Amino acid sequence: MANDRFLTLADVADVLNVSLDQVTALLHNGDLKGIQIGGRRQWRVERSKLEEYIEQAYAKTEAQLASSGRGAGAADTQDANDVPDTRDARSAAGAKSARR
Repeated sequence: MANDRFLTLADVADVLNVSLDQVTALLHNGDLKGIQIGGRRQWRVERSKLEEYIEQAYAKTEAQLASSGRGAGAADTQDANDVPDTRDARSAAGAKSARR
């Protein structure tokens, strides 16, 4: 696969670690460029187009993070404030039922 110019949808899904349905959706909505070949109109994605898509996805993510005020690198680490602390809710519920 490393030297292949064109990738199958299964190859693309493997590279992106997503499902075939997600790759198909990317092709149909125009986010990822591909071609249909042969009588059965099978899809192929040129490796360079996949790399372009990945670069565009990085740029889009960076812009979204910048507009939300989270800054670069925020996607690499999860902010503790993004994860609800269910321990307090469980403790409060347990204390409430213990009082009954």
